[in-house]
Amino acid sequence: MKTVIADNSLCTNVIPESASGEDIFSYIEMLAASGVKLVELDFRAAMKLKKLPEGIKYVFRLVDPMFMRLTEVFDFDYVLLTFPDLKKNISTKIPLVLELPVIESLPGRALRFAQNLAGGEISLLRLCGNLDFKSPAEASEYVRRLKNDVAVPVDFCPLNERRNAVDSAIKLSLANADGVTLSMCSGGRFAAFEDFVFTLISVYDSLPSEINAGAMCRASVFGNYIFGNKRGDRIMQLMEILDSDIRMLKNADTGGDVKTRIRLKDTQFMRRAYVSAVEKMLKNEDLAEDISEELVKAVEKSEANVFSDDIMNEKRRGLLN
Repeated sequence: MKTVIADNSLCTNVIPESASGEDIFSYIEMLAASGVKLVELDFRAAMKLKKLPEGIKYVFRLVDPMFMRLTEVFDFDYVLLTFPDLKKNISTKIPLVLELPVIESLPGRALRFAQNLAGGEISLLRLCGNLDFKSPAEASEYVRRLKNDVAVPVDFCPLNERRNAVDSAIKLSLANADGVTLSMCSGGRFAAFEDFVFTLISVYDSLPSEINAGAMCRASVFGNYIFGNKRGDRIMQLMEILDSDIRMLKNADTGGDVKTRIRLKDTQFMRRAYVSAVEKMLKNEDLAEDISEELVKAVEKSEANVFSDDIMNEKRRGLLN
């Protein structure tokens, strides 16, 4: 897949005081393992971190010019500015990302005007807003026109006001857009990374080699723990929807019921995610060390029985039998 996946969940979700820098560090590593290439941070996450995980690039969203000092502490790859920020006389040698709303006309003229005002080189354009493509071909034509209009890569951040953010993100990725910004553990305003991956699997029957579904599940579980989301686990919600649809199907070869199948690698990721989440929760409980150890051992032992021998020994790839 040529499209670079970015994640903005550390900017769009509430980060409680209880979230530690170590938790955020581990979460970023999980995003990287999932296939995310670009993580967006603001001052809230940055001020909890001592250093940034390697092997992934970073966009620093500049909420206020006073936080430019953080660019001296961390090696951010980009600094994100909105159009109003251009009036604040911000000067930096770090490449800039200019975020513009989606409008009917092409953004080339606005980008060139912004470059005259910016105190640095605009190296990436992000278009954020509602996008509505009737087909992948229409998305491809839009991407082609944009590439002829602007001289920098374009990242898209679809909003979900029309309930089509995931659809737009997938069509843009199929059109080989330069980048798409998703949001793990999204509350509904953005295209959720989990929805993006499961839609590719269930609707398009494909998953790019760059994306690891098992690591994504682990990141989603850990992200909900960090952000303190109480609305329910998105992965389980999606699996319940898939399970309901799959129960209506019949295997064309055998005539038997169709069952879901998960790769061994993915089950291992999901099992570790479950155990890690339990360990984190136990740390917040006032329990004796020997009791905590016994509980963790019990979880590890019981969790192994969740996956049947059929699934654990399955060598074929795919979602269904």
